[in-house]
Amino acid sequence: MTAEHEKHEKHEKHEEHEEHGEHEEHEEKEAARAYLAGLPRTRGAACALLLDGHGCALLVRPTYRPGWLLPGGVIESGESPLAACRREIGEEIGVPVSLSGLIGLDWIPPREGRDASQVFVFGGRLGEEAPNDIRLPPEELSEHRFVMASELHTLLFPHVVRRVTECWKEYEAGGTAYLEHGFRVASLSHRESAYEAMRETTEETARTTAYKTADKTAYKEGCETASAAARESFHESWPRPASRPSVGSSGD
Repeated sequence: MTAEHEKHEKHEKHEEHEEHGEHEEHEEKEAARAYLAGLPRTRGAACALLLDGHGCALLVRPTYRPGWLLPGGVIESGESPLAACRREIGEEIGVPVSLSGLIGLDWIPPREGRDASQVFVFGGRLGEEAPNDIRLPPEELSEHRFVMASELHTLLFPHVVRRVTECWKEYEAGGTAYLEHGFRVASLSHRESAYEAMRETTEETARTTAYKTADKTAYKEGCETASAAARESFHESWPRPASRPSVGSSGD
């Protein structure tokens, strides 16, 4: 075997080794992609508890579902919760706000037709003139309102009342609440939380169905029933304050 032939064989073997290595690397990457694609995914949303100069919170009323909500929305793919919150606030009310940080994280159990989700709640304040400059997108929101803590139960679903109430407390205290379906985990057993979630999910589904089918009578009756249940739960858990809640320096 000539030296030139031997050199040629070594070169071919080297190329074969490189091709084999590239093939293995490609298979490893594909396996990693398949593994990641098979992992469970959780939906997420971000919203903000925005207080005005009187210590009242801003609620908005969507056109596509019953009830009221804090300003906010779904976290888009690749978007951080904070970025989503800022984007949604800009789209929904169109006024500058000062966010102080995360005041609550609420895990929502799976419901019929929906996977589990998590809601990030940020605290913030509106400027002095901001309430007068709010402009809602008419295709998404029909009206807005500023409410005291004692009024939450008249407008929100029970689990949202719990979420906002707990986050409001943390906003004033300068802390962050971890919740499951609006409950503080440390103060409630898993069985109680699961039962309450199932009961409220049934009520909410009935109300939403009535709303979507334009059954105004059924919707009104559902609202009255849920409002009464929420009011009872609210009074049992948290005494209604006699005056507007104060806002601590943590919101500045």
